[in-house]
Amino acid sequence: MAPWPSLRDLWGWLVCAHTTNGRVSGVISPSYDLQMVMRRYGDRKRCAAALSFTLAALAMLALFARAQNATPAGEQTFFPEFEKFTDPAPVPLKVRQVLIQRKEIANALSYVRKPPDPSQYFEATTVHLHGATDADLLVRGVVPISGADNSWYWIVLHPQSDAPTVALWCAADSLEVMETATNGYKHIQCSWSSASGETIEWKYHFNGRKYVLWKKTDVMNR
Repeated sequence: MAPWPSLRDLWGWLVCAHTTNGRVSGVISPSYDLQMVMRRYGDRKRCAAALSFTLAALAMLALFARAQNATPAGEQTFFPEFEKFTDPAPVPLKVRQVLIQRKEIANALSYVRKPPDPSQYFEATTVHLHGATDADLLVRGVVPISGADNSWYWIVLHPQSDAPTVALWCAADSLEVMETATNGYKHIQCSWSSASGETIEWKYHFNGRKYVLWKKTDVMNR
């Protein structure tokens, strides 16, 4: 099998495809060694065919990469605080152990005289943030693991491993998994609205290790 073409190859084909009688037509730069191009890639028609094939192959690879990162059909992507998950999933013991050690949960439980059984602290659903085959976990707290006027959400990566990672915690009245992505992981948006009409949105991007705040907006709707 022939090796994948280099950027130099692509440039050579592009110059060759725009060349007639050793002269460059259009706006392609003439700085490339045209005689070398013609010797290496053949006549103009062969160059054009090679260039077309290569560009088509690159387009197919781009589509394949996008499909790999697409959300599986029918998967829930918007999670309001008072609605049950469309496809609930169990919370693995390792995930529960990691979450219980977090400061926000310890603070919430400090106000409860008789905490419920830890197995009742959370509810969860599967989300795909990094491709259709990599399953992550969205966990939501169940009262008293919540705020006074919001729910608590956690994004957990590698939930089935021995070392699950909490990549995000947000206190909001909804969480949404967006279609756009950074570093291969989809963006997350958390939103909160007050009875007076204030709406706050937090947009999070993945930095290669966890989700970090990218943008915050605060709007008063009157």
